[in-house]
Amino acid sequence: MLALSEDKRRVKQLLDTGGVPTPRWRIYDTARPDDWQALPAIVQAALEHCSLGVTPEAVVLTLTNCSVASNTCWTRFTSPRWTRIY
Repeated sequence: MLALSEDKRRVKQLLDTGGVPTPRWRIYDTARPDDWQALPAIVQAALEHCSLGVTPEAVVLTLTNCSVASNTCWTRFTSPRWTRIY
């Protein structure tokens, strides 16, 4: 069960399926979240434990900062390559 907490993608899917309200989210398999428009947002690795990688720069208020944070996350967490923005 603890391992599930590291897979934020799966947890969000389970919560959504169960009707539990959560912030908007999307998993990206690229460093460029070009279609994300909801701000503010938090960019973090989808397959890391808890808030690993969440820094002040991961909280973004502009689309430019969103792209920068996504690229930073992509570079730091190269395997697996997923970025979660919500």
